Parts: sequence; C-alpha cells; structure tokens
Amino acid sequence: MALSLLLAVVQTSSGECSKDGGPRLLIVSHDQQAVFIPAFVIAEEQKLTGQQLERLIRETVDVHAEAGVDIVSLCFFARYSTGMPRCRTAQTWKPTPDLFPRPANDFLYNALQKLGDRDRMQVVVDQCHRRRIKCIANLRMNDRHRVTAYVKELYRRHPEWRLKSPAGAFSERKGALDFKYKGVRDQLLAFTAELLERYDVDGIELDYMRMCHMFEPTEAKQHAHLLTEMMRLMRARLSVAARRRNRESLVLGVRIPSSLEECDALGYEVKTWIRDGLVDYVTPADFWSTDFVARTEDFAALTSQTSCKVYPSLSPTSSFPGESGYLTAAQYRAAANNFYAFGADGLSAYNFFWTWAYRHGNVVAGLGTVWPTRSFGLLTELKNPAACRTGSRQYLAYPLWQGQSPTGVVRRDKIVLSSNRAKSISTTRLRVAEQPSSRRTKVSLQMVVTGLEPGDLLGLSFNNHAIPESRLKKTELKGPGLQRVTLVVDPGWLRFGDNTIAATVKTARKTFRVEIDRFILSVVPRP
Repeated sequence: MALSLLLAVVQTSSGECSKDGGPRLLIVSHDQQAVFIPAFVIAEEQKLTGQQLERLIRETVDVHAEAGVDIVSLCFFARYSTGMPRCRTAQTWKPTPDLFPRPANDFLYNALQKLGDRDRMQVVVDQCHRRRIKCIANLRMNDRHRVTAYVKELYRRHPEWRLKSPAGAFSERKGALDFKYKGVRDQLLAFTAELLERYDVDGIELDYMRMCHMFEPTEAKQHAHLLTEMMRLMRARLSVAARRRNRESLVLGVRIPSSLEECDALGYEVKTWIRDGLVDYVTPADFWSTDFVARTEDFAALTSQTSCKVYPSLSPTSSFPGESGYLTAAQYRAAANNFYAFGADGLSAYNFFWTWAYRHGNVVAGLGTVWPTRSFGLLTELKNPAACRTGSRQYLAYPLWQGQSPTGVVRRDKIVLSSNRAKSISTTRLRVAEQPSSRRTKVSLQMVVTGLEPGDLLGLSFNNHAIPESRLKKTELKGPGLQRVTLVVDPGWLRFGDNTIAATVKTARKTFRVEIDRFILSVVPRP
C-alpha cells in the first residue's frame, strides 16, 4: 500500500550490532492506545468509514516499516485491561464517560463502533508481518495509572493480593498486585497463554517499568526468585508456542531500570535472567525520560558472552515534570551515541508518538498521510551509529526526578552548594561519548543556577580545568535568583565517557543554598 508525502528516508535492513557501525536494531514501543489514536482522530474529523479506518491503521504500520523499524512493541496488557476483543483472562478495553468524558472523546467511542468486529490488534500484527517487521506483545507488568474493574474484583476476592505500599514517585496510585502470591503470577501467565493462543505475535516484552514495584519494597529481595520462576514459565510457554507454529523461537524481552542497583532493589534478578537464557534482550530505561548518563556498559558486560542484546530506551523527555519539552534531534543523537559507545546493540524508542501525535503541521492528515510520516526519519538516522556522530550533538545531565523516582531511588543529578556542608554536593557527572579534539568541533556548556546573589563568586571547573569567572556568560531567567550560565569549553578538555563538573561559591552570606543543574554540553562540528 503506497504512502503519499513520505519523507525520503534511508532504507535500512533489519540489523544487529555490526563492527563497521552499520545499522542496528530498532524497536518502537507504544503506549496502550497510542498507535491507534491518530487514526481514530482522523476518522472522526473526516467522517471515515470502518473500512477506511482499518486502512489508516495499516498505513500507520507502513510508516514504521518505511522508516526501517525492526520491531513494533504493541501494548496488549495494562491493569488487566486489553485491546483483545472478548478476552477471557482480562477485561476488554472500552472508553467510559468517567475517564473519557464526551463529547471531547467522541472519537474513541465512534472509532470502536466503526471498527465493529474488526480486531484492531490483529490488524497491526497482520500488517507488521505483511511489511516484514516483527510485532511483539507488550505487557505492562504492574501498572497503576488507575484501578480497573477487573483488578477491583481481584481485590474483592483476594484482599491479600493488593500491593499496599509501593515506594517512590506515584506511590499514591493504586491498582497494583503483590507478585509474592502464586495466584497473582498465575493470573498473568493465564493471560499470556490466551494471548499466544489467539495471536501470531513474534514474542513478548515485559514492561517492568510500569510501574516498577512487583513486591512490597521491604520484601522485594527475598521474593526475587519468584519473579525468576515466573520468567522461566513464561520462557517455556513461548517455546511451546514457537513449536506449535513451526517457528524457531519467539522473543522474550524486558524493560527494566537503567541501573543494576535499582534492578536488585526491586527484586529483578537480571544477571540470572541473562545468564540462564531467559531473556533475548534487556532495555535499560528510566520510567519517563531518556537517561543520558546511564551505565550501558554494566548491562553489556552481562550480555557479552551470551546471545542476549542490550537496547537502551529513548524517551521524548529529559526530566519529570517535562518542563523542557521534547528532546531535539541533536539531543536524540547524543543519547544514542552514548548508548552505542558503551555497548548497545540497538535502541528502543518509547512513547515516541508524543513527538507527532495530534500535530498536523503542514501535512493534511488522512488516508496516505498518517501523522507520523514526517517524524520517523529521525529514528531511521538513529539506527546507524555513524550517523549519530555527525551533525550537532547535545549531551544532557538533568535531574530526572525532583525527588524519588518510581523505583524509589533518589537521583542527585545536580550540584548543591550550601552553608550546611553536610548537604552540599560539589560535583556532578556528565557522560559524553566524544574524543578530545583541538580543531574539529566547537564545544559549549550551559547550566541553570538558582540562588546566586549579587556579590557571590561562582567557581567552575571542567575535568579539573578551572574556568575563570570572566568566561561565564550569565543570563537572567524568569524566577527568583534563576539564571543560565554559558561558557565555551576547550574541545581538548573532553574525556571520552564520564566528565566531571565541579563548582564552588564564595559569598559573604552566613546561610546560602545554590543549586546548579540542567547541564547541556553542545558539540557542533566545524565547517
């Protein structure tokens, strides 16, 4: 099916890690309804028929194929809600007026009515296979965005199954189950069995990042073996399904926190999963944002002697809340370059639809011009490590979370200079996969400083190279005591990998607190 107004994208074949810097594998992982919403809205605006709406969904898949996407990760399961019609082991998702009030959300109700008996999940799976890309089923393992009727009924029957005290961001949200109970694990395995019975998916992705806690935080480590046992059963069911379909194998991947320390704290025996061949890939990820300083090499070291691959996560934002907007192309390139440089075999783009959903731009949305048409060219570029090293790059070191992350860990990705020395943090880490250079690049560093007053002297150093106050360009920002500091960095000062930014403040004040964060290091090739 031809697509009009497609970007001219570089055609890339499905590829794994190659020593010459050729194309790598690319996964696009979608939120529960995200792959359908643009088509649903177009169908409402243009009063399309059910047949035309199905065609539009297929063309959405076509855009992925034309961009060189290797795997579409389609969300089949969240909160025991699923897009599978007439599901026996979860509730079939339908919009309800309390969550999706009308008329603002008429497009949801009308689209499902137009589709009638058409199974939109099957449409995506079929079209992926027609276009020779894989479609795997994404399962949100313990999502707490809301409590569904199905989960309420599980609570009523088994009140002990309720996960009572998840830690970290969003801990107030309810709807999770405690996986220390065999019945909870069996419920998920029953859904998996129905899924594999009804759909010819190419595998399953277990999204542990939605929403991280499978056990009570104080019990996670002691019950970790129970998750591993469930993973073995999941792997066995995939093997049975593969044999039934005369397939060599079906994929099992996991989305997990971006540090092994967080994985261990949550009861994820990632080292065992990799060593025992339970998983085919791992996707280290933050819950919300792209983690530019993630230690990809820690996961690559675990997989180096195995067939397991590492596909770090690219998300559209840099911090929560997402005050800085979506990542730019230069920032995506820098993040991907960091991941590749430290052992990534490919990338997994998560919630990438935010960069194009609801945005018509100068494209007339309709049949043949699905909205993501003009945005997926960036993902095509990111498949190739060499392309990530061309053009401008912007490396970020942002506080991913203002307090605890959803895993329960506090990430202190900022400098704090305080009159209370016990609460001071004088350095921060900025990861930059760039070789030192004296000629080929222009490098600059910017940061946001809060709490600096007239008369205070800010001292900065980059990798132990002191930066005179006279080289600091300060711009006042909106907000009390808020300013942006920008400086030129000698390209020869760069370290390939982790760079250290240190700060001091000289002040006559007896009590003070100066915070420095939102670091951006820009690398611009010279003509």
